Amino acid sequence: MKKILFPFETNQSIYKEAYVYAVKFARNLGAELIMLNVFEIESDDSITPKEYKKIIQDNWLKAYQEIIKFNKHYLNNYARIESDLRIKVDYRFLHGKVTE
Repeated sequence: MKKILFPFETNQSIYKEAYVYAVKFARNLGAELIMLNVFEIESDDSITPKEYKKIIQDNWLKAYQEIIKFNKHYLNNYARIESDLRIKVDYRFLHGKVTE
């Protein structure tokens, strides 16, 4: 199956329009859309494992909320019928260096 990689950052409005094109390409090509959000956690030796886990969870929630905004934007402004958004999607939220 063909795959389209859609990397995005949270709280950046430009990705809404890019998402529209990614969905259209995925639907027209019969491809899977891979939504990728990579976030970097700056920490030192003073952070506890519990705090670290909470930071990761918060970043995952931010990424999911951003995807909800993308879908809402697409459905409200571009979808002609409800099934326009029915494509295969994979979500990948990773923490690490963004450039890697």
